Amino acid sequence: MKTLYILCAVLFTFPFNYLSAQNMTTPLRIIAFGAHPDDAELKAGGVAARWAEQGHKVKFVAMTNGDVGHFKEAGGPLAIRRFAEVQECAKLLGIETEVLDIHDGELMPTLENRKTVARLIREWQADIVLFHRPYDYHPDHRYTGVLVQDASVVVAAPFFLPLTPPTEHNPIFMYYSDNFEWPYPTVPTIAVGIDYVAEEKWNCLRAMPSQMSDADSWQGRYLPNVPDNDQQRQEYIIGVHKKNNADRADKYREQLVELYGQDRGNEIEYAEVFELCQYGRQASVEELKKLFLIDKSTTNEPSKVTPKQNGTLQLSAQVGKGVGPKIAYMPEYSAFGWFTAADLVEWEVQVDQSGEYDVYLEWSVADAESGKPYVLKAGNQELRGKVEKTGSWQTFKSKKIGTIKLDAGNQKFVFKPTTKFETVGDIGALMDLRKLTLVPVKKR
Repeated sequence: MKTLYILCAVLFTFPFNYLSAQNMTTPLRIIAFGAHPDDAELKAGGVAARWAEQGHKVKFVAMTNGDVGHFKEAGGPLAIRRFAEVQECAKLLGIETEVLDIHDGELMPTLENRKTVARLIREWQADIVLFHRPYDYHPDHRYTGVLVQDASVVVAAPFFLPLTPPTEHNPIFMYYSDNFEWPYPTVPTIAVGIDYVAEEKWNCLRAMPSQMSDADSWQGRYLPNVPDNDQQRQEYIIGVHKKNNADRADKYREQLVELYGQDRGNEIEYAEVFELCQYGRQASVEELKKLFLIDKSTTNEPSKVTPKQNGTLQLSAQVGKGVGPKIAYMPEYSAFGWFTAADLVEWEVQVDQSGEYDVYLEWSVADAESGKPYVLKAGNQELRGKVEKTGSWQTFKSKKIGTIKLDAGNQKFVFKPTTKFETVGDIGALMDLRKLTLVPVKKR
């Protein structure tokens, strides 16, 4: 018994200070388990996009293949479709994803599945593990929670799965939030504002039509007053998830204010919330604030853009360089605002992968100011367009604006207007630009 006690002490006491000793110069490694190919995306798509944007490594794992998650499709064809959807979503978020080939509705807390979960955590060498609480309505959700909890005790044990190296330290295990009250409701440890990356999350959801727009999807069948039109149905269903994230922010407003301060905490519209599991390393709230990037400044600090783990390039206003007589960075929106035609934004970008990239623009503009032409220049390539309406200066939207071909190497990107205009009073502006996202086009 003494030997066993010493082993437990080594596994679960000594490693506890490992991450707190890191200075965050080493990228974090996060793995998030969902029961189906959309669960992790719904519960943690925002924080995943934020981590990926800052160069950290994120992986989503679906414990089942989702092959019965539809009223009209099923089996292999649906599983293949949902696999392709989460691959597209991962590309938009800048993360990796994996889908286990277990039938939807048939996940069981077996020793074999415990080994699979432990192996995945070990292979990723995870610092943080996210997963469902084991008190959910769906058995696949519950058993995902049980399996991750059971794996948490053995991921650092060297002689469990001895052919897979154990984690170097015991990870931090954190539950997703949910609305279930029995045996106890979610007790939030950390609440994360995701406004800055919300459009990435909504675009990820749009990439999963089998769940977010099909008339015969579960949500298409079960939600009330679902529109008949395909596009309207998609925006209606995604609107439900936007409201879920907004309700979460309102429900945990007190925690947001405590974490972000009075002004920022009250301004946050969308949030994702997590509860520290009693298994694994017990991190303090102050450490979790750093790990979840809550202390990350929204000031403008020009720096070189490097690719995410899947090759995506994120040209945010935070790391761009404003050039011109009146160009202004607005920290409250994490965006650049234009006030003369001489204003522009530059980014120094490292392109590792040559080829075509889909370009997504996130911007806002008052409807009366829309319509002005712009150009994105990258090396000798150009992409031109006109500023579309978003509804107001406070309403940011994200949309694909075209495709551009890039050569590998270091190069300068420039975004600027192409016609003259001048601001007089409140009239005359190009847009507020929050970010450009360039996603490698997958070769067929």
